[in-house]
Amino acid sequence: MKRWPLASASLQLDPTFAYSEPLMAALYREMGRFDDAIGLYKKSQDLSGRVPFGLAITYGKMNRREEAKEILKAACASRGSYTPGDAIAHVHVVLEEYEDAMRELARAYDEHSSSLHFIGIAPEFAPLRSDKRFISIVKEIGLEPQRSLR
Repeated sequence: MKRWPLASASLQLDPTFAYSEPLMAALYREMGRFDDAIGLYKKSQDLSGRVPFGLAITYGKMNRREEAKEILKAACASRGSYTPGDAIAHVHVVLEEYEDAMRELARAYDEHSSSLHFIGIAPEFAPLRSDKRFISIVKEIGLEPQRSLR
């Protein structure tokens, strides 16, 4: 019997399962399989009507800065009235725009972003881990920096 990762299995059961594509795309991105990641992010965009922030992160990792910035603008515009600051910060960190990233993380904290806790484990946030402001946010959201920032 062939064993499939959870995301692959969910896509086999329901090819329109929008949550699996961004997870698989992020995995592909981190593996350096950028074309596969871009394809899945675009499929997710077609299904949801929302531009994925992960697409901007992918272009940033490919050193395609201008495309990453264009995608970031489109991702924010496709969200309407609320755009989570931590998602925007994620893109800024990949683009090495650390002050912009910290500004967005502070906004995410102020707005009680439901996904802010990922900053403690997301590898893209590693460049901010020595920043006192970053450590303060991590502590304020209830994470222990010595455990989560490894």
